[in-house]
Amino acid sequence: DSLENLWATWMRAGQIWVAHTSGNDAVWGAPVALPTAGAGSVAADDMSSLIAFSGQIGVMYSNQNDDTMHFAIHADGAGDLAWTHENAYGGPGSNLADDHMNLKTFGGKVYAATKTSRTGSSPLVNLLVRETNGSWSAHVFGTAVSTEDHTRPIVLIDATSGVVHMFATGSSPGSTSYDLI
Repeated sequence: DSLENLWATWMRAGQIWVAHTSGNDAVWGAPVALPTAGAGSVAADDMSSLIAFSGQIGVMYSNQNDDTMHFAIHADGAGDLAWTHENAYGGPGSNLADDHMNLKTFGGKVYAATKTSRTGSSPLVNLLVRETNGSWSAHVFGTAVSTEDHTRPIVLIDATSGVVHMFATGSSPGSTSYDLI
């Protein structure tokens, strides 16, 4: 984070957890169960990922039980339980959460490559974008039809050109990645 603390996040026993150092990279504080919506009832294969941006730590976590990609925010230096919650994508019955995500930041925005649990011509892989005002938008990268059927999406930022690239592995023979600009 901006205070030079290291952070870690993980899922254990249906709960999203975080921990951080406090100035000394060899000394970690006690793990804390993330105290935000959807963080205490995740599925066995859900996951979390974190990113430092604009003087904050963001933790994105999937929850396939409530079909939501969640995003929790912690201001650098705030107390361990001082988190705010944002619903990045999805909601009950939407099948928009799965256990694939990759986060990047540029210009105060957060970019998240995520996968859904949908099938057919519905969105399977999306680029989620968090604007500096906290609003989220979703941009379809690909669907689950046999010619696309992407998995393991990642985001790369070309900061010099101000271009966002997204790549994912495809399922068709000989396909390895696709690019969305």
